[in-house]
Amino acid sequence: MIVEPRHSAEAAGQRRRVAVLGGTGFLGRPICRALADQGHTVVAVARTARDVGPGVEVRALDLAAADVDEITAVLRELDPDVVINAAGGMWGLTDAQMLAVNVTLVERLIEAAGRLPGRVRVIQLGSVHEYGLVPVDTSMPEGLPPAPVMPYGEFKLRCTTAVAEADRQGLIEGVTLRVGNVIGAG
Repeated sequence: MIVEPRHSAEAAGQRRRVAVLGGTGFLGRPICRALADQGHTVVAVARTARDVGPGVEVRALDLAAADVDEITAVLRELDPDVVINAAGGMWGLTDAQMLAVNVTLVERLIEAAGRLPGRVRVIQLGSVHEYGLVPVDTSMPEGLPPAPVMPYGEFKLRCTTAVAEADRQGLIEGVTLRVGNVIGAG
C-alpha cells in the first residue's frame, strides 16, 4: 500500500518543519541556517549539541549509535515534514566507521521514517564520488552510470540506492542530491 505524501503540491512554498540530521556539521550547519532564514522551523539533530544560530533548535542524538527505535522516537516527537540527512563522514574514518555513519545510518533512517504516519520527504545528501572517475571537461548528467572507485563513493551509492528503493516501495518520499566536493568556511 502506498501512502499519499503528507503535503500536496498546493502546499508548495509554505513553511515546513525540517529535521536536519548532522545539523551542526560542515554541511548541516549552513543548511539549517539557510532554512531558518527562509522562515522554516528547523531542528538540527546531531551528536554534539552546538549552537547553529537563531531560529534553529538543536537536539543531541548520536545518530551513528542510535538504533531504529531511538531514531523513530525522535522523528515522532519532532514530526518533521522533511528530513535532510547531512550526517555522515569520510575523512579520518576507517571503512567500518564510514559504513556505520553512512549506510547503516541511512538504513535505520529509512526504517524509522517508514514507521511514521504518512510519507515523510527524506533528502539524502549523496556525493559526486558515486560517479567515480570522470575525465576532465566531461559533463556528469544524472543518467551517468555510477562507478565509484573508493569505499566512500560505494557507501554513498548504497545510500542513494536504498533511498530510491524505499521511495519506490512507498515507505518515504525520497530523493538524493549528489553534492560536489564542498570546501570553504561557511
